[in-house]
Amino acid sequence: MTRAGVVVHTVMILLFLSVTAQSEPIINEVLANEPGSETVLEWVELYNNSSQPVALGEYQLYVDANQYDLPSADTLGGGEYYIICRRLFSDGSSSSFESRWGDSSAVWGDTPGEDSIMTPHEVSILLINTGGTVELREGGTTVSQLTWTESGLDGVSWERVAPDESGISQSVAPGGCTPGRANSLVPVDVDLAVEDVEVTHERENTILSFTVANRGTTAVSGSNLYLIYTGAPDGVKYYNIGDTLGSVAIRPLQPGESAAMVGQFVFEGEYLLFTAILPGDHRNDNNSLIFVAVGQDYPPFVLSELMADPNDDLGTEWLEIKSRSSEAIEIEGWQFGDSLHTYPLSSGSRIIEPGEYVVVAQAAVEFISFYTGFSQRVWQPSNWPTFNNDGDVVRLIDSYGIEADRFEYSFTHEGEFTWARGEEPGKEDLWGRSETALGTPGGYNDVIFLDAGSQIDIVLGSAYVSPDDDGIDDYMTIDISAPIASDYTVKIYDRQGREVKIFYDKDISPPTTIIWDGLSDAGRRLPIGLYILYVEAGGVASEKLPIVIAR
Repeated sequence: MTRAGVVVHTVMILLFLSVTAQSEPIINEVLANEPGSETVLEWVELYNNSSQPVALGEYQLYVDANQYDLPSADTLGGGEYYIICRRLFSDGSSSSFESRWGDSSAVWGDTPGEDSIMTPHEVSILLINTGGTVELREGGTTVSQLTWTESGLDGVSWERVAPDESGISQSVAPGGCTPGRANSLVPVDVDLAVEDVEVTHERENTILSFTVANRGTTAVSGSNLYLIYTGAPDGVKYYNIGDTLGSVAIRPLQPGESAAMVGQFVFEGEYLLFTAILPGDHRNDNNSLIFVAVGQDYPPFVLSELMADPNDDLGTEWLEIKSRSSEAIEIEGWQFGDSLHTYPLSSGSRIIEPGEYVVVAQAAVEFISFYTGFSQRVWQPSNWPTFNNDGDVVRLIDSYGIEADRFEYSFTHEGEFTWARGEEPGKEDLWGRSETALGTPGGYNDVIFLDAGSQIDIVLGSAYVSPDDDGIDDYMTIDISAPIASDYTVKIYDRQGREVKIFYDKDISPPTTIIWDGLSDAGRRLPIGLYILYVEAGGVASEKLPIVIAR
């Protein structure tokens, strides 16, 4: 997956600049917290914030108390960048600046991306993640200084927010840093950025919610984000690579504003790789985002049966998962859980065969001892969420972090009956009570449906809610039509499955229209992005619908 949503830590630091020598270079960017487990990818970037060239041999770099001389032959032109790195070329046993931010040819300057800046200078610098100081001195006088006082995000640099300003912050560039080019925080006139994407599915429909930000200094309108087919993780060819398979309109955005834009699509296949691309502007390195989406054959696995309230003799909760795929599928990396927690389904590699039912039990030994005739596979995860008897949410999340399936119940059945998913054509998305006590783990579900065929209709009054008190889309109307039931639940969940707003919970029949102001139950503004509206008529029907919060 792509790195979705950058948390920006801002640290205001005094940067000491010479007031007399306007052509002196400045320390512009520092990567102290290297990506992953790397130990030789630290670097410091200098920038000549003038039109006059400077001779770098006149300067010394200080990292804390350690001095490093700069090459006397190197001259830094006006508006140019210079990199001082710990290791320029790989020694065969580890990465290097050239292999990470170049083309791994062991030669600098042999590609357009490399020849835009002069050959970086290698010195044995040591930058401490948790805090440090880098100085540039001339004749013992400090002309530029950058200090950080906390660990930044992994692989994300500290950038000067503007060449002539005194603040630094974490980079918001897609790759975490901008060596040899303008800092990601320096504003330009036109700069739309695609920051995040959330993927959900509803039957054969794929719903994509993109967070787009206007980081420029001018308002932007009339733009679109395009979906370019890039391939498939499993190598299956569903479309031609490079095909444009859809677009999402970007609503007008003021400088500094961000919003979630939603599109609904029908794609072939199961998993697909896309590149989301914005039109070119004054900063193009944040105009694209590669992500995994899903198609109409998704998901490969679904929740099939749940025992949430076992008797004392059984003594273990269990959950059944069924394969919908025609292929054997690896389930390593998948998670399951309730409304609060998710845990790995398996601690290692496990293959589920086509059409296979697999039982996941809180205590596998107790399960096997009780179901003496059980002959299918059962495994016990290292952690178990403990499902509530009086209602809970069961979630199944794939290895890409996409929610594959969800089942919410408001009660458990008396008499040791399970919740079971329908197997008959047309009832595959309906849940009911198992026909036999203790259910049918590992096999076909026989299900009794309560008032089968009833349905819930939800109509949203607008495409999104934007609770910023500007008088535009500050509220959203939600029209609900539901069948007669003993109780009703109307809630909103975030993408982690957490309740953020409860309208009705086992209350009387919902009104025709609910008006939502985009706030949580605590009255707080919720982050922009995709949320799930869940409506249930107790024991009769349930429905969910995506809702977008924008700014």
